[in-house]
Amino acid sequence: MSERTDFYAVLGVPRDADGRTIKKAYFRLVRQYPPETHPEEFRRLREAYEVLSNQDSRRDYDNLTQYGDEIGGHLRAGMEAMDRGDLQQAQQEFQRVLALRPELHHARDLLGISYLNNNQAREALEQFNLLVAAEGGNATYHLHRGYAHYALDQHAEALAAYERARELDPTDTRILVAMADCYTAMDRHEEALGALDRAMEAHGAPGLQDHVLLLRKVQIQLLRERADLAEQEIDALCRALPADPEVRRQVAQKLSALAAQLFRLRRPADGNRLLRRAQQIAAGGDGRSAVPLSFPLRVVRHLSALPRATQDRLRDMAAQPCPYKLVHGVWAGPLVLAVLALAVLGGGLAEMLTARHLWQGNGLVCMAIVLAAGPALALLAAERILRVLRSPLGRFTTIHPLYLLQVDLDRITAWPLVNLHDVSMTHHLQNGMYQYTAVKADFAGMQLTLMIRGQQAAVEWAQALLDARHRCLGLLSMGMLHEEEGADLLPPEILHRPQLPLEPHRLGIRLVRHGLAAGAGLALALGGIAMNARAADEASWEAARAGAKAGGYRQYLARHPKGRHVAEARHRLDQIYEEAKARYERQAADAPGRQAMLEVLDALKAAPTHQVGVRYAASVDMSTARGQCFADGTLPIQPDRAFAESLNRQREVAITHSLASAFQRILPEDVLSLTPYPAAEQSPRPSRRGALARPRPAVIFDVSYRVTPSGEMYRSMTDRGALYGIQIAWTLRVRTPQTERDGRQPYTIELVSQPAGSIRYLRPSSSRMEDDEILPYIKMAESAFAEFGRQVARDFGVSLPPPRTPSVDARRPSLEARPLSPEARRVLQDLARSRKLSPTALEEMERLLRAHQQMEAAAGD
Repeated sequence: MSERTDFYAVLGVPRDADGRTIKKAYFRLVRQYPPETHPEEFRRLREAYEVLSNQDSRRDYDNLTQYGDEIGGHLRAGMEAMDRGDLQQAQQEFQRVLALRPELHHARDLLGISYLNNNQAREALEQFNLLVAAEGGNATYHLHRGYAHYALDQHAEALAAYERARELDPTDTRILVAMADCYTAMDRHEEALGALDRAMEAHGAPGLQDHVLLLRKVQIQLLRERADLAEQEIDALCRALPADPEVRRQVAQKLSALAAQLFRLRRPADGNRLLRRAQQIAAGGDGRSAVPLSFPLRVVRHLSALPRATQDRLRDMAAQPCPYKLVHGVWAGPLVLAVLALAVLGGGLAEMLTARHLWQGNGLVCMAIVLAAGPALALLAAERILRVLRSPLGRFTTIHPLYLLQVDLDRITAWPLVNLHDVSMTHHLQNGMYQYTAVKADFAGMQLTLMIRGQQAAVEWAQALLDARHRCLGLLSMGMLHEEEGADLLPPEILHRPQLPLEPHRLGIRLVRHGLAAGAGLALALGGIAMNARAADEASWEAARAGAKAGGYRQYLARHPKGRHVAEARHRLDQIYEEAKARYERQAADAPGRQAMLEVLDALKAAPTHQVGVRYAASVDMSTARGQCFADGTLPIQPDRAFAESLNRQREVAITHSLASAFQRILPEDVLSLTPYPAAEQSPRPSRRGALARPRPAVIFDVSYRVTPSGEMYRSMTDRGALYGIQIAWTLRVRTPQTERDGRQPYTIELVSQPAGSIRYLRPSSSRMEDDEILPYIKMAESAFAEFGRQVARDFGVSLPPPRTPSVDARRPSLEARPLSPEARRVLQDLARSRKLSPTALEEMERLLRAHQQMEAAAGD
């Protein structure tokens, strides 16, 4: 038997050594040949220990010599095939042994292991079931049976097999590790960690042999998304590692493989944390780094901040053709920006030089921004054009083995491929015609969109990007990412530092440039505002002088309170009002309210507005007439609905407009104008030119009126409706700033107005019944309001036009009806005798005839 298959020689123990001696020899040699640095030696040691530590397998192994060279040769050939990785050849050799000696359990166990290594878990399970049935007390067979169940995702069955193996051999730490793997697959992480802790305790003090278990604990903590606890496990791992550079690089490679898994699970933060710890572990040996520190989501650097070697490589990328390089135009953006800058600057200057209106409010803010932004946009356009002229790279996007690189003239953006999660494509059509494909790349939540023309080209480019990412993560898992060609394109000192500032002299030049542009823009904005104010002042004055009216001069004073022509505008406004006062005095020399109106004109002359607000206060009190009725018991219609607030508002507006028209026959509209108040207080909707809000009226006409019964009662001539007579008591007070300043009582007019003696109106055919009964009151109120307007006009020396007379008489004051003519009475008597009319029908016919007779009499009048 050669030394290769002499397990006693491999462990260095005699053939009669007991189990304790074999175990001590095994652990001594494992410390000398750890799996990380001596995987081949460790495999031989483990194989020998598994065979000799179990009594049954040791008995089978000891009996191999007695089977002759044929069985021993097949066993050796099978084991050598397993060493080479030729699992099918190994299975054939072990099957030949079992064909000769089916009871040879060691050969069946090796056959099952070869099935497991060849991903034939069901075939392996059949072999291990046979072994367990034959040798139920062998812990190794139960352990291997659990391996087969685990490979088939039968975790409960695997865990039961591991527990049985644990009962048979509590000292075998392999069982605890297998149980930890099973617990992890079942998301029972706490139990998995406990199993690993028990396996480490079985080894005694933490040492080199525990680093595999610690790595498993790190992996479990990461699966639990407890990166903080994973850091603690890594700390314990670091304490157990020797200073041997090779060992430390091996452990760093394992951490890199875990990091690659985290990147695949879209957990870049945890992946980068593991990579940083891997760098610390690898650097703790000889200072060399086997993996990058970390991969940020995106790196943006200026070309001048990159090493010379990186700049040369980028120039080569720009010059050499590449199937997956997307070349972008360089002049479209600068030219568009230049045109925009010229448009903004030219438009602002044109508006500044030609505007004849004053910039106010939002318009002033917009023009200030436009004038200030013009030089800044022009500077940006010039800088962009200079960047294009000076750039040796142009603009392109290419796929690097580690990054997706975007080169924009003198700025480089690198997207690490380990952070790439997904790539999606959208084909855009217009009118059924293909336009372009939008390729969206998701880098850990940050979206990058590229426009590619050509569907096939876009698909190939996206697939190339995914392939590059797959290769990148594969190399990271194997710890060979640093050996990829071009991996040093961005050195760690460039990749992991914040954005590097420009060189001091470049930064100073840029600050000076932008400072000059900002100063030019500010000066241009201030100059434009001053020029606009002067031009608007002159334009407003020319318009006011051309019109030669009070409104034009008042508007100039409101818009330009500090204008150049304020004094002359005020002088001409005073002249207009003095002329208006003289004209009014000639027209209303004997009017009682003449002096009050002159005070009103003086107040308007000094006020910013020519509006006189007319404010009304109404009350209706018909309580003294309640319950009165005619002799026949007919109750009059109540007048309250005829004096509703909306109806009163309409009458007040009509009277205000009538009085305003009367005053305008003597005084121009822009000298004095009456308007309802407080409607004059509401600001109108601002115009596009930023019109000023209407000021508060300087003069107020306070009008209060009270509707009461007149003491008379009326009956309609056309129906049997009964009405109260009404009268309205008025009080008008003229409030001016002078009266308030002097503390004297305002000029007051008190009068009583009644409806006309005869009111004629037409009843609308579409009126409702409830409106018909109060229509006489409405007409009476309109007549009384008109009478008030005429009396007020006479008091101020102006006149209103006489009221129009409708064509139909609707009401005359009368307590008794006009008697019928003898002819009409005779006709009714004949009808009563011939038709035998009832008294009620006769009375109704009489009423109709009487109404017809009254209408004929009214028409004759």
